[in-house]
Amino acid sequence: MKSVYMPTFHPKLLSNAYSVDRCAVCFATSALWFLQMGDIEGSIEQCDFVINEILPNYDKEDVIGMYDIFIPLIRVLKWNKQVDKARTVYCDNAPEGVESHFAVGSVHKPILLLLRICHGSTEEYNTVKEEDIDLALQFDCVDITSNIMTCNGWSMKSLAAELCLHLARRLTPGNADRKRLINRGIQQATIADERVSASNGMIKHIMAYQAHSEIQKGLLALACEDVAVSRNIIYENGTKGNDGSLSSCSGKKSVVSLANRFVISDSSTKNTSNGSNGVGNTSQVVPKKKVAFSPMHVSSLESHGSAASKHSNDSQQEGSNS
Repeated sequence: MKSVYMPTFHPKLLSNAYSVDRCAVCFATSALWFLQMGDIEGSIEQCDFVINEILPNYDKEDVIGMYDIFIPLIRVLKWNKQVDKARTVYCDNAPEGVESHFAVGSVHKPILLLLRICHGSTEEYNTVKEEDIDLALQFDCVDITSNIMTCNGWSMKSLAAELCLHLARRLTPGNADRKRLINRGIQQATIADERVSASNGMIKHIMAYQAHSEIQKGLLALACEDVAVSRNIIYENGTKGNDGSLSSCSGKKSVVSLANRFVISDSSTKNTSNGSNGVGNTSQVVPKKKVAFSPMHVSSLESHGSAASKHSNDSQQEGSNS
């Protein structure tokens, strides 16, 4: 095709006739073919041809066609240690006002942000901004756009998951925004995994699958870090066994210690008891509010001393009957 295609002459003619220059798009797509055959050098050379010969003359009004070119280029360059190059190509050629486009406008800012913060980028990004967190949590695009781009080597659900992954990595374990990013990322990663592979385990889109394969693992690893931090917050020293299991908290002191953490107190309702149930002589409980520990723990506490705190007239009557 290179022997007959004239980059300075044919794009306008083809766009006028067909509204899209499919020859130009095929040049970008062929970079994926080289990559799939394991010829990384040939794939990058094909990207360079598209960058230098095709994009400068491509009709910028054909926004969808532009993204049919962008996605294969980013797919090859980003995953082959040329993130800065991918970002420069995208920034220099993205049509003006593309963020308002009905089909691909939603992916513009997420792509820009990801190419700034992903592995391999040399652009400095130290402080996670609130607007970037909001962007990652809210980003989504219509299925038809995501499916088309998946065929071009990169699922937009995978993009959403990876954006959450790189932002969450920059936040401290236990941070509320980090947890929200991890949860959103795992959700999007699960959808991406379903889109690139079939229910019988067969891979439907090899390029998109390879791009996505490590993202879900990274998110699950971050989730494990947060779980470890949460366990340290819930349990005091000496309440966990060697295996850290819940069964190690079944003793009286451990149950009382854990229960004390979840009592909901209110200074307006104080009941003083002279019992010795191990919780203390004063129990402060908000009437008609649920206490955030299980009935099993409540019964354990009641069996070691005076009656539990009074919640209503009905509960007082039940206490006297027992």
